[in-house]
Amino acid sequence: MAIIFLLLILSSFTSLVLSADQNDDYSVLLKIKEQLGNPPDALPEWVYGFGFCNNVTDVHSFVACTSTGRVKSLSLFDLHLSAPFRQAICDLIELEYLSIFLIYDLCGPFPSCINKLINLRSFYVGDTNLSGPVPEFLNQNNLTQITLSNNNLSGSIPSSLSKLQNLEYLNLYNNSLTGAIPSGLVPAPSAEINLSHNRLTGKIPRCYGWVNFENLTGLVLNNNGIYGKVPNSIANASVLSWLNLSSNRLCGEIPQGGGTILMYMTTIHQNNDTYSSPSFCSDSFSLLMVDSILLNLPDATKNCSEISYDKLLGADSLQF
Repeated sequence: MAIIFLLLILSSFTSLVLSADQNDDYSVLLKIKEQLGNPPDALPEWVYGFGFCNNVTDVHSFVACTSTGRVKSLSLFDLHLSAPFRQAICDLIELEYLSIFLIYDLCGPFPSCINKLINLRSFYVGDTNLSGPVPEFLNQNNLTQITLSNNNLSGSIPSSLSKLQNLEYLNLYNNSLTGAIPSGLVPAPSAEINLSHNRLTGKIPRCYGWVNFENLTGLVLNNNGIYGKVPNSIANASVLSWLNLSSNRLCGEIPQGGGTILMYMTTIHQNNDTYSSPSFCSDSFSLLMVDSILLNLPDATKNCSEISYDKLLGADSLQF
């Protein structure tokens, strides 16, 4: 009897703790709304007493919970407000998926408290006016996806991203980032990287993490100031589906090797220097573009099982 009584006490205590934790997240959500200025036409469900773990969805938000009643996923989108990124979000300590997008007047830098969200798996913040540096993500070893596209971020890409061993997808498209691309940027065995439409300079790194291009599925670096030659290690890119190096200052040839097949293209550089570069394709390859406005595809294309011309990036005209 004493053991049963003790178990009942422990069970009741656990329920109280879980209830307190749920109340904490409930209070945090209301605090987030308050810090956003309590927008009158947004987040109408977020009021005292609302059941946030019931997959609450409205036209501007989505909330989902873990089995223990903690906020696991939070999405905020298409809100018409002007406010900084709210620090209260950092108090959702069980958060795994965060999406904030289409809030064009969300401004200011990311708060350093982002590093408190150690359970993050996906971090998506896009189409805002956020500025300042890319977060370093010092403690987020579970992160598999980072998307920070269409913002106003500046500074260099933090080398700390190379320590995120599970990171598979990095999208920093259309910001104002500068400096060179860090080596070992995405260390996962299968990776896709989009750093296009920034102000990056320097050379293309010889490897991305330990994959050395061979497991890289996508590399999009167009519209930067990257210079030099394409590294020979790109010849190992047997599963590459997307490669866009257009509108940079690259020179020389695309290295060939492995299962790649040459397709010669004439390229016209932005500074009017003209040179020739080969491209390649493999069974999984969709399309390659390298600083060209005129692409000539010879008979070598018959050896490519599939090339999706409708996915062409960066060409003004084609000539077959």
